[in-house]
Amino acid sequence: MRYCWDNSSWALAKWGLELQRSQGFKTHGLNFCGTYIICLSDADLVQEVFEGDPHRFTKNFNDLPLGGDLLEYSFKDGLFTVNTDNPAWQVAHRILISPFSVRGVRGIMPMMCDQADLLIKAMKRDVGYGGTTYIDTWVVKMAFETIAVCGLGTSFGCFENAEINPFVKHLNEVVESLDVLGRWPPFLRRIFCRQRLQSYIDSSASVRRTCMEILQRRKSEEHKESHKDLLDRMLSDADPKTGQKMSEESVVDNLLTFLFAGQDSTAAAMASCLCYLCANPTCKERLLREIDEVVGKD
Repeated sequence: MRYCWDNSSWALAKWGLELQRSQGFKTHGLNFCGTYIICLSDADLVQEVFEGDPHRFTKNFNDLPLGGDLLEYSFKDGLFTVNTDNPAWQVAHRILISPFSVRGVRGIMPMMCDQADLLIKAMKRDVGYGGTTYIDTWVVKMAFETIAVCGLGTSFGCFENAEINPFVKHLNEVVESLDVLGRWPPFLRRIFCRQRLQSYIDSSASVRRTCMEILQRRKSEEHKESHKDLLDRMLSDADPKTGQKMSEESVVDNLLTFLFAGQDSTAAAMASCLCYLCANPTCKERLLREIDEVVGKD
């Protein structure tokens, strides 16, 4: 029973793959607590949904039978969780297209390299030459600090010592609690998950408060014309279609979204890449040679 509970998130995925294997179904539907859900088990179809017309493939987390209501405490109307037809999504989406373009990312490459240097320095200090460590911790620090510094002009001091920043602790609590609480109907959470629910609410309030402090601190600083980071654009740029600017509430929603979603996916990609390279020494040597040729050895 415990195994089934801990691995419940895999159930739909395994069922979908089995249907595809045994009956050739790439899509299937199911009725869950009165909500009709369409599931895809084909990579090309999934890519079409994610990259296709947002007016055709929309999202509405509020309609989720379990867990959608919890977002109101934490990520609210961030780009990844707000309904696609919500004007807040449309305004933020159009404002933030530019910084996420190839040109926009290239503009922050020097700062990203600075964070990589700090990572190596910290690993030399805490792990040492010939030492062993769990790479997951380090890639999370690298991803989180890079997003914070390059996008928000804020450092959480992740490389300064081995201690986990309180903001990161609370953010992890938010994400872990979402997974646990999302398995329970709202009316049962206060009975069976009262402590976890309160911890989730408190941690959500804490991380949102920190994001608001970052926002207010930036607004009180002198405006810099030379370089506009992600936070500058969210505060000052207007939607080219409607002329609207993002509200402070929307900025906080997206600050929190980027700090979580960006570091989580980036850290996973870096960790996977490093593991594959260690398992394939030939590819690792080729990569090192290419880095030396393109970037240089200094």
